[in-house]
Amino acid sequence: MKKFLISIFCLVTFIFNAQSQISFEYATKKAGALSNEFDVALHNKFTNNSDQDSFRWVRKSNVLSPSWESAVCDNVQCHDVIVDSANFSLKKGGFFDFIIHFYPYSKTGNGSMEVYVYAINDPSINTTSFYEATTWGLSANILESSASIYPNPVQNLFNIRTEKQISSVRIFSLTGSLVEMAPLNTGSHQFQVDHLKNGIYLAEITTSSGVIREKFVVSK
Repeated sequence: MKKFLISIFCLVTFIFNAQSQISFEYATKKAGALSNEFDVALHNKFTNNSDQDSFRWVRKSNVLSPSWESAVCDNVQCHDVIVDSANFSLKKGGFFDFIIHFYPYSKTGNGSMEVYVYAINDPSINTTSFYEATTWGLSANILESSASIYPNPVQNLFNIRTEKQISSVRIFSLTGSLVEMAPLNTGSHQFQVDHLKNGIYLAEITTSSGVIREKFVVSK
């Protein structure tokens, strides 16, 4: 009986030590926002106290309301919404903000994601975190999509097809950062974007009736 208890104790100690060598500040992180927010971003500090420096994160689950999307940002880059795993490096004692983005695209609903991280050369060193996002309400000045961007993907410029009068257009990156106020070609709904890098962007179109948000891709 004594040997059995010692074995159990050693096993529990081994599992605890393996998992505690890398860790998230929060095992579960939750956030909420109005659905007209560009995204719901959840920050979770990730720390490496192990002797390993090469890691991989894996999106183990990704449950989203219709039309929602999500993406993961590690210390290398903010990945596309279709990326479910990636490698990253972090020295012993290092840490950074792991950021999970949920994109509701003006739709109320819920999103959840489970992220698993392990050391590439020693998978016994691992940890898991869980994220939940909820959006509610819809501001009166946010319109259901009544505009379209074409061509999409975009190379040099795009057009906006809408019957409404456009007063301004703002371009956002997938991380929610404002890239620029897009210049409107006089007398048309054309916007020059040939200077933007390849990637996914969001156009926030302010019209005489409210705000419309449309996603577009720059691909050269």
